[in-house]
Amino acid sequence: MRDHTKLRAFVLADEVAIFTYRETKNFPKQEEKGFTLLEVMVALVILIIGLMSVLSLVTSVIRGNAFSNKMTTATILAQDKMEELMALRFDTANDLTPNQHTDINNPINGLFRREWEVEDFGDCKRIDIEVGWQGIQRAHVVTLTTMLSGGDEL
Repeated sequence: MRDHTKLRAFVLADEVAIFTYRETKNFPKQEEKGFTLLEVMVALVILIIGLMSVLSLVTSVIRGNAFSNKMTTATILAQDKMEELMALRFDTANDLTPNQHTDINNPINGLFRREWEVEDFGDCKRIDIEVGWQGIQRAHVVTLTTMLSGGDEL
């Protein structure tokens, strides 16, 4: 009888297991909350690509602003020298003698080099002013040119 009871218990246990399996198999799956590892990795890759694009754009803007600042400074230095030379006397000023001239303050602001050349055409002089600086990859130059007359009228 003992063997029969054990056998009946195994049969009952099998029936319960089969019943439980059948019942749970037909239930709809519960909706899982959260993200899978793959979804998180894809989101991170997209985020990193976006951040790299923004970083590249910011770097380009900073480089462009720095170049514009140097170009503006060079132009102002050239204009200042042009105004200074135009205010000098036509015949007697040393800075207006026909020759290549170099600013005694070079390098200006530790970066810019200012030079000018004067050509004499008798009653007028041509003045070319160059302000240059060395960039990362190449040298940059701003050039201003004017004609200065020695008479009262042109």
